Amino acid sequence: MNRRWLLVVALSVLVGCNNSSNSTSPAVVTAPANPPAPALGAAIDRVGRPAILTALFSTFEEPTTRGVNRDAYNAAPRSDWKLFTNDIRSNLALYDGLDAQCGNQILADLSLVGPDRYNTLASVLTDDRIYVNTASNSCSQYLGVELDATNLAPNEECGGRTPTHDVIDVSYTALVNDLSFLVTDGVSSDNVGQSLEIFPFLATFVPSPEPPTLGGQVDRVGRAAITTALISPFDSTTARDNNRDTYNRTPKDDWAQFSSQIGESLAAYDGLDGMCGNQILVQQAETGAARYATFSSVLADDRLYLASSQGDCSQYLAVELQVTNLLPNTDCGGRTPVYDTIDTSYTVLINDLSVGVAKATDGVPTDDVVSSTAIFPYLQPK
Repeated sequence: MNRRWLLVVALSVLVGCNNSSNSTSPAVVTAPANPPAPALGAAIDRVGRPAILTALFSTFEEPTTRGVNRDAYNAAPRSDWKLFTNDIRSNLALYDGLDAQCGNQILADLSLVGPDRYNTLASVLTDDRIYVNTASNSCSQYLGVELDATNLAPNEECGGRTPTHDVIDVSYTALVNDLSFLVTDGVSSDNVGQSLEIFPFLATFVPSPEPPTLGGQVDRVGRAAITTALISPFDSTTARDNNRDTYNRTPKDDWAQFSSQIGESLAAYDGLDGMCGNQILVQQAETGAARYATFSSVLADDRLYLASSQGDCSQYLAVELQVTNLLPNTDCGGRTPVYDTIDTSYTVLINDLSVGVAKATDGVPTDDVVSSTAIFPYLQPK
């Protein structure tokens, strides 16, 4: 007998046994249905130039709106890409200020002020796809075709992208300056070596090293985010880690030595609101890092101040804001578990407080859990 018919007969016998009047029917358990697969052909990611979407589109929207807008960006047909130019243009000032100079970004029009200064570069970036020169056999330069077409760096490269291209460093450099010097994200290489010849090309991840041994001082526990944001943010990974370890372990008498380094980093935040030069305590008559000397001196004294005579504790950095006459108040300052310290830090780094303290946001409106200023242990577990 054919094996298929034998299987049918066997299944029929089993079904007959299970349905007999002398047996108890088993309980039927309905498995949860899997969600339907996306329709083939629907775009969910342009797979264009790395970091353009993350860095320049809906950068400072709250998470839900940002997600919706970025989905729309990725799903848009090419004929509608120009609809996103304005959003990209409005965020370019951030990168223009990263080298402590405003106006030296590639393709910037110095005859214009505000977002219009970046019209040309915004239009180029709106065409968010990677171009390849198939006539070339040399593929060592990411964005080679784009740099050649705009006469920014004439070359005969094939362009495109390979696993060995440091795409983020190239993108940062093209966004920050006139290509006169490299701007890096501080990651000099992957944890593993990639290949252009050996499959699967992208190598596997290597675990992080063991944590440091418990012992001496490893963190000042000062103002939130100052070390991360302003100490060696653009150095290589090794140099950045070494500098931050030194910063954290340095005694108070030597803190002033970090003022110049902090000043060099402040321009990045000065441009976050699309305007360069309106940061608090900025010295308009100066250029470069000297413009931020006053503010960098304040931040180099990286410790929290508390007005113990005050009973109201609702404003992070209240004492510092009062002493510098930026925001007179009668608050105790310090820091409690319910302060949104990152939003306040962003605000005082970005503008002249014209938008109010804690109006420049990191997009995280609340913690996952509610902490307390009265009930031990104050900081709630996640």
